[in-house]
Amino acid sequence: MSVTIKDIAREAGVSYASVSRALSGNRGVSVETSKRILEVAKRLNYSPNGIARHLVNQRSKTLGLILPDISNPFFADIALAVIHTAEKAGYQTILSNTDWEPRTQKRQLLLMREQRVDGVILKPVQDAGDDIAYENLGLPAVLLHYSGSKVVSCVDTDHEYGGYLMTRHLLGCGCRRIAFLGGLPDSHSNLQRLEGYVRALRENGLTPDAQLVRYGPFTSENGYALAKEILQSQTPPDALFCGNDVIALGALQYAQEAGIQVPQSLCIAGFDGISYASLAQIRLTTIRQDRQRMGETATNLLLDAIESNAAPTVQKILLTPTLLAQATTGEIDRSKSLPIETD
Repeated sequence: MSVTIKDIAREAGVSYASVSRALSGNRGVSVETSKRILEVAKRLNYSPNGIARHLVNQRSKTLGLILPDISNPFFADIALAVIHTAEKAGYQTILSNTDWEPRTQKRQLLLMREQRVDGVILKPVQDAGDDIAYENLGLPAVLLHYSGSKVVSCVDTDHEYGGYLMTRHLLGCGCRRIAFLGGLPDSHSNLQRLEGYVRALRENGLTPDAQLVRYGPFTSENGYALAKEILQSQTPPDALFCGNDVIALGALQYAQEAGIQVPQSLCIAGFDGISYASLAQIRLTTIRQDRQRMGETATNLLLDAIESNAAPTVQKILLTPTLLAQATTGEIDRSKSLPIETD
C-alpha cells in the first residue's frame, strides 16, 4: 500500500498542510520541522504522486512528440534524441504517430492538450498553412519544419540546399537526365528539395522536365513502383534522386531485380542519412541530416519556452546538411547506360 501525506503527518506529529509545504519546498515550516518531515518521508519510502505534483505546480513534467512515421529510422533517431534530452531535464515524453494524415495530426494535438502536456514538438504533415493552428494551441510548441510563424520556434534542415547539393553531385557524375522521385506533394521538406534540384539543373543549363518528377508516399514500396515506372519509359533517366533514403532503397531493389548496374548504368541517391543505408552491402549515397542535433535543439527550445518566466524568444534554426557520397553514385559509363526507346 502506498504511503500518503496523511501517513507522514501522523508519524511526524504535524498537520497535513505542514507536510505539503515541506515536501514542495515552500516556506511556512520551520527548518527543524521540515527536517523531521523529510526524514519520516524517506523512512516510509514516500513517493509523491505525479498528478498531485501537477495540481500544485501546474506542470506535468511531460512533453508531447508528434511524428508522421516512427517506423522510418530518421524519425526514430529524432525521437530518441528528444526522449534522452527531456529525461536529463526531468521530463518524460509521450510519442504519437500521425501516418502522414492531417486529421490524425489534428486529433493528436487535441489529445496532447487534454493530457496536459507542458509543450509539444511536432513534425507537421503538410506545408506551413496550418501555422495558425499551432499558434492557437494554448501550449508552447516547437515545429520540426521551417515556419513563418512569429510566435512558434522551429528547427529544420536546409532542404533546398540539400536538394541542390545532391543534384550538383549527380551532374558531376555525368548524369544529365536526373529524375526526382519525391515523397508526398504537399510535404514542405519535399517541395524544398525539389526547388534545390531545379536550381541546380538550371544553373547547369538544363531545363527541368516535368516527366522526370514523380510523387508518392515516403515508403520503399513507392520507391520500387516509381523506379519501375520511370525506368521502363521510352526515355529513362540516368539517375534517380529520391525524396528520402527509404524511397531510394525501394528504387535500388528494383534496379537490382531488373539487372541494372548501379552506378555504372544508373546512379541512385537518397536524402536523410539513416544508419542502415550505409551498411556495407548498400552504401547509399545520400544527404545527411543531423537527427541528433535536431532533436536536442528542438527539445531545449521547448524547455526554455516552458520554464521561462518571460515570453521566450522565437527562434528559427536551419541546420546545414552534408553530402555522403557512397557506392550508388559514380561516373556514368555511357556504353552501359540504359537504352532509350525511339519510335
